[in-house]
Amino acid sequence: MNEPAARPPIQIAEDESMKRTLSLLLILAMLLSALCACDGTADLDAAASSTVSEAERISWRTAFRDKSLPEGEVSTEDIAFYQIAGDGTISIHNVSQQEVADEMAAADLLPRTHYFEQYLPEKLLPLLPILDYAVAHNYCRMSIPTAQFHDTDITANARYLSYMYRFNASGVTALDVKSVACADGVTRSFVLVTLGGMDARGMMPKYIEAITEAKRIVNEMPKFDTQMDQALYLYQYLTEHVRYADDDYYSDGGWNLLYDTLIKKRTVCAGYTETLYFLYNLSGIECFTLSGYITGTGGNGYHIWNVANVDGTYYQFDATWDEGVLPANYRFFAVSDEDMQSFKTRHIDTAAEEYCPDCTESFLPAITPEIADSVKGQGLWFYLKLCDGWYDDPAKVLSRQMPDYFPEMERLSETDEGILFDLSYNDFIVQLSYFMTPVAAMQFCKGRYVQRDGKVFALRPDETAYRGHRLLSFTEEEDGSVTATVALLDDSLRQVGTVEVIMTYAETEEATYIAGFALTGSAAKHG
Repeated sequence: MNEPAARPPIQIAEDESMKRTLSLLLILAMLLSALCACDGTADLDAAASSTVSEAERISWRTAFRDKSLPEGEVSTEDIAFYQIAGDGTISIHNVSQQEVADEMAAADLLPRTHYFEQYLPEKLLPLLPILDYAVAHNYCRMSIPTAQFHDTDITANARYLSYMYRFNASGVTALDVKSVACADGVTRSFVLVTLGGMDARGMMPKYIEAITEAKRIVNEMPKFDTQMDQALYLYQYLTEHVRYADDDYYSDGGWNLLYDTLIKKRTVCAGYTETLYFLYNLSGIECFTLSGYITGTGGNGYHIWNVANVDGTYYQFDATWDEGVLPANYRFFAVSDEDMQSFKTRHIDTAAEEYCPDCTESFLPAITPEIADSVKGQGLWFYLKLCDGWYDDPAKVLSRQMPDYFPEMERLSETDEGILFDLSYNDFIVQLSYFMTPVAAMQFCKGRYVQRDGKVFALRPDETAYRGHRLLSFTEEEDGSVTATVALLDDSLRQVGTVEVIMTYAETEEATYIAGFALTGSAAKHG
């Protein structure tokens, strides 16, 4: 992606972000004081609101264009917030503008990005704390008295606001519903703002439950030294716990992306993306979304994924396509623009191309795309996944990667020496024959899986051993063997060495099997 010529500087540093936030809130407080001084005073105390003239009030029904609302009014000194309960009950809450400003000034991390503040006109900056307050208190609409900005200003910048406030892939909309002439001669408009995707019966309770779960995940996250370790933890949570839904999952409507992802544990690409957006921003990692059209092998269609600033560097992320994959085999975690494009062509939306920063680095070594299209490459891939089972929980690895072969493998006991499973050792060897010959299977099991009371016993590796393998490339030799270059990764998925794997194969009419393997390189002793 080419950076636009006139792009304003991107705010990256955490302290600069904090300074900007405080400045916005100061601007908000000053503007709100001025806007509310219709009687020549700036006193915003609730008791003083009764002194506001009738000309400086409008009814809730007028403010929200809903004749079914209960009787009530909002003055130019307050903001009216609208909420829909799970049973469809609607409630309106008047909150002083000063209270909004004070609460958001003390707010910690927000469930949204700050990235797009740089693209908003200054007149709209006071709107952000109001939207943040609405999100914090689960309001989906608000009527805001203002002479500073109008519905046209919000409409003109709706895409940036919608990138910031992600709810069911919907946006922020506005409607100027009423104007009031104040005593100071200024006409103020009550702007009706709606957070799309939340403005329907049953949506808000689901959002509350889901965002509570998101905060729990972030708050219970271990303390890490780097944002990258933090990003990996949250990304892995999604890819391990959430499964991709069928194409017709949302055909009956009533969907709530964050709820479906974190509570029901099933979603589509928009759910993975929106949830990662919330998790990363709640944890202090600046994150936003990219959307576009995918073309290439396996079909074409709309897709959405993420960009995040991790430890000062921008990367692309696509948790959807890493669903169910071991971390060592992630293809779409913290990758460059080039690596993301190497698997399928992504035609990024024109609007996204305008704001998206260049992602020039990949955190993990690049996986050669052609591996997935080769029969022998696939055999080698599964072999390495089985190797990774030595370092991870073998039951989890085997049942996840080969559910047809090990559907009910359960642990019986666990010791410092290893883990005992209920699958018979002989059956285990037989099942491995789907990928390798019996001789190769016995060779593979040596030092990894042994027989204990007739069952499979997975030996624990040395604590100094690497975390997993990452297949980087392979070359098919004239004799039919394959030489592969494999990266060795530690617990943080950082490369700590390489090893060469030489695979020989036995071919039948039915399939191609691994017949033997040899390891050479800096860490071959671990193989």
